[in-house]
Amino acid sequence: MKNRNLIRIICAAFICLCLCAFVRAEAAKADEASAVTIGDIDYERLTMKVYKNGNTNIYYSATMVSDLSKWNEVSGMPADDGDGKGPYLLMDLSWTSATAETAFYLRGDVDMSAVHIKLPKSTATFKVSFDKVNGDFTFTGQDTRDYFFYRKSTDYNWIKVYFKSSSQSPAPGDPAEITYDTFLKNVEALRFKGAKLVFKLGQKVGTDIDSMGSRPSKEVTVSISKYSSAPSVKLNILKLTVNTKATMEWTDSLDGTWKQCDKNMTLEELAKEVFLTSGGSSASSKILYFRVAATEKKPCSQIMVMTVPAQKAGPAVGTSSGSEVSYSYENNKLILNFKDASATKPYEYCIVPSGTEFKTSTARWKTVKSAKNVVLTAKAASKATIYVRYKGLNENAKKNIELTLPSAYTSFVANGFTEK
Repeated sequence: MKNRNLIRIICAAFICLCLCAFVRAEAAKADEASAVTIGDIDYERLTMKVYKNGNTNIYYSATMVSDLSKWNEVSGMPADDGDGKGPYLLMDLSWTSATAETAFYLRGDVDMSAVHIKLPKSTATFKVSFDKVNGDFTFTGQDTRDYFFYRKSTDYNWIKVYFKSSSQSPAPGDPAEITYDTFLKNVEALRFKGAKLVFKLGQKVGTDIDSMGSRPSKEVTVSISKYSSAPSVKLNILKLTVNTKATMEWTDSLDGTWKQCDKNMTLEELAKEVFLTSGGSSASSKILYFRVAATEKKPCSQIMVMTVPAQKAGPAVGTSSGSEVSYSYENNKLILNFKDASATKPYEYCIVPSGTEFKTSTARWKTVKSAKNVVLTAKAASKATIYVRYKGLNENAKKNIELTLPSAYTSFVANGFTEK
């Protein structure tokens, strides 16, 4: 009987020792644990770091309730970045709403102090508008963001653009980060066919309970209107004028200033460099650009490019058979011979009576397209000045004919007639 009582006493003492050890261990464990804390909140990946701080398990609940059975355990593999903050769980946030603030509580299993979390909703005030006349954008609702993202509606390649007012700048050599000026140049290239662009503000990564960051904004789609077709501008080979209108602009350098056109401008006004001077110095070709000017409601049109070739020297005209155009008098008639004239190398001649002023723009030129004699009577040509030149040709891509200006002219006075 005494032995049984002794055994009971020993067992009771052992149990007391175990309970004391367990209580001391739990007390020590509780002393080492603290309330859970949060770290980086990534709204793109919808994850949040929850530091365990000595707790074994972490729980969350939409409401602050004392019934532990109504708390949900945060799942996920523990991780440790080695930054001295200790192990954490990467909590999934895909269940939270982007259109409304999401609030919930977090606590540990050892230190049960609850932390109140408030995840912000995505901003709905971000707006983008495009001014089709000046080709620039207006942004509102960007808060203090330094940059935005854009992509074409046909792809998913987001490009980061820093606002003009941003103190930050793109990473050197990174094509996914550009300045605002580069962005405008990219948009300009899209305006020849038109496009739709999608914009959004990027996230601000949260860092702790006092800095929850912000979600990406809603996506905004903006139509980029295309330029209207380039004007149809042609050179009048006979009058050496261009069919411009007062609603057009022109320039001879895309790096220069656009100038307003007059109606039917002369080539002399636009590109006098293409003409040979009276001294016979060489001429040079020139490129001209034309577009319909912008108005308060419409952007400028696409650009029409005209390449004006340099004027050639006039043909050799003389009394010898070696001249390209030779002349002689027979039976009191002037005989002009265009020995190599053809459909692809036409000539022109003009008769200007004595005492009449010669003007190339109003002169009545006659075309010669074959190697034949042209016979002029004394009545038509006596003492008149005969002007001869190569005829200008309009461009004809189908026939492989390039634009050619009328050449400079060569002249002589028809004074070989016999007076009657």
